[in-house]
Amino acid sequence: MRNTQVIKNKDTRQPDTKRFPAMFLSDGSAVGSGYVLGALDRVDVDTVSSQTQAMSADPARELKRFEAAIRKVGDYFERSQSKIQVLPRVASEDISLLLEAHLSILNNSQFIRDARSFIKDQNISADVSINMALDIQKQRFEKIEDSYLAARITEVVDVAQHLLRHLSGDTVVSSLQQLPKGSIVICQSITLSDLVHMDPN
Repeated sequence: MRNTQVIKNKDTRQPDTKRFPAMFLSDGSAVGSGYVLGALDRVDVDTVSSQTQAMSADPARELKRFEAAIRKVGDYFERSQSKIQVLPRVASEDISLLLEAHLSILNNSQFIRDARSFIKDQNISADVSINMALDIQKQRFEKIEDSYLAARITEVVDVAQHLLRHLSGDTVVSSLQQLPKGSIVICQSITLSDLVHMDPN
């Protein structure tokens, strides 16, 4: 959170209060322990190219890794569809629509086709190919005049995150799966697919 305000408590026996400027997602109030999340274990797609060998000596192996990641992420999204049924109807419908959009991106979107082409035709590693394809998509979406449609790039970024996480061998967003019961989540940003990791109870 930016511009966090610390309010000093005159009673030294009580801890100081931190006030976080935030966006309200729903009406009402809640009382509980604040749980500050960091970067949600996301892969920094902007640094993938510099940390990963760009050129691949074995394009067939990289393509196999890429296709395996697509299958694993797709399976995860499909399992999540049944997991969210315990949520309130409005929430489950919104997340279900998002997961369907993610599955559509994985199926045969231009983003996936570009990444696959970089691996097959230019011998680029799977990790860097995803990053390169994502950069192209960002440039395309920036040209869209409709702000709502342009904002859908976040869905492509989210899918890229899941693919990169699987390629790196990290399939778990542990910080979201281990939230203390009754905690109030505080974070810089969170996506609907992030919420799937949380225990609704």
